Formats: sequence, structure tokens, C-alpha cells
Amino acid sequence: LVILLEGGLSVATTVFLSRELARGDRAGASATFLITGGGIGIMALVAALMLMMGSDIFGARFPGLTDAERRLAVMAVWWSGIAVALRLVQQLLVGVEQAFQRYGPMNAITTTNAVLTSVVLLLVVWREGTVVGMMQAQCVLGALVLLVHWGYGGRVLKGKLGRCSFERSRARDIFRFCLMSWGVSLGSRLFTLFDRFVVGALLGTAALGVYGAIAGIAAQINALSALPSQPLVPSVAAAREA
Repeated sequence: LVILLEGGLSVATTVFLSRELARGDRAGASATFLITGGGIGIMALVAALMLMMGSDIFGARFPGLTDAERRLAVMAVWWSGIAVALRLVQQLLVGVEQAFQRYGPMNAITTTNAVLTSVVLLLVVWREGTVVGMMQAQCVLGALVLLVHWGYGGRVLKGKLGRCSFERSRARDIFRFCLMSWGVSLGSRLFTLFDRFVVGALLGTAALGVYGAIAGIAAQINALSALPSQPLVPSVAAAREA
């Protein structure tokens, strides 16, 4: 959900901000940050409202749940709206850090967040065992990580932005880039989700479990193999304008 809602704005921040930095165009960098930041802010607000206001509708879709279980499901979806919004804003700052090629601190924050999240969720399950508690923990951790990204990203941006202004032509370029990036993300998400429906329908749930495990390992390998190519995005974007 986060990947699809983000719509490529994080990558667009990296690409366009890298170009402006290479040209020394502080006003252009400010316009890019204003456009992508505003876009992600709108997406975060829409996602939060959809999940929080639609939590009751979600709970009603599962008539087999008891009243107590349905209340837990509704509350979990409500809290997930906040968690998704926080994650979307984080992606904007990740795009900024990538534009400045600060991959060391960025990956350190991401790795620490992943490890801390796993430990905290295990503790929550051990103490409470409810999905609502898990989502509340996600929100707290998401807010803390956002503050860390905000502090570091703000320090990186200090003195690099000029006067804020909105440029319609730049907004169109960013929109076209995001549309292309969103199409790639949508195709990837559909491929990694709907193949499971096909395998489950044809081969049964036992084979689906094995297939899901293998596909999950392959996805992790792909994610790790993509890490060395991360610096190429801002480097190529900057070289194009140098």
C-alpha cells in the first residue's frame, strides 16, 4: 500500500533534486522539494483518512468474526492509517538523503528501524498478544524514525534551498516521471501478489505455502542485489546536468 500510494515521489525527489544540486540551482531545488513534499503530504493525508474512516467498513466485510474480534480489526485498521502516513513522509526524506548520496546514514537508520521494529513487536506480542498493540507500536516507532530522518534530512538540506516557488512545468515533469515509476511499481506488486492466487487455485494451499516461501527468499535476494545500484540514481541524474 505504501509503495503504490507513494507513486514514485521518493525516487522523483532523488532524481530531480540531484539535477538541481548539480546545476547549483537553489531555487529549482526548493521548487522540487515543494512539489514532491506537497505530493507526498497529500498522499499521506488521503491514505490516513481512507484507512481511519473506512475501518468500520473493513470490519463489516468479515461476518465470521465475533464482535470482540471485529472491534480489534477496526481499531487495528484505524491505527494503520497513522502508520502508513508516517511511512509515506519518511519516504520523502529518504529521497532527499539519496539525492545527497548519504547512503551510509540512511541505511543505518533503515536497518536500525527494521531490527528495533522486530524486537518491539515480539515484546508486544509476548506481553499483550493483540494486533492493535502491534499497530500502536508501529505508529510510535514510525514517529521516532520520522523525527530522526527529519533531523538528519534537515541538516543535509540546510543552505541548499532557495526561495520557495511553484513551477507548473516542473510539476508536469515530476508528474510524468511519477506516473511511469508508479506503473512499474504497480506491475511489480501485481506480479508478486496475483501469482499466489493462481498457484493456490491450481495446486492447493500446501503447494502455495512452499511457493510463497521460495518467492519470499527470491524477493529478499532481489532487494539485497539492488542495494549496490542505489548510488547510480543520483549520480546519473547529476551527471546529466553537469
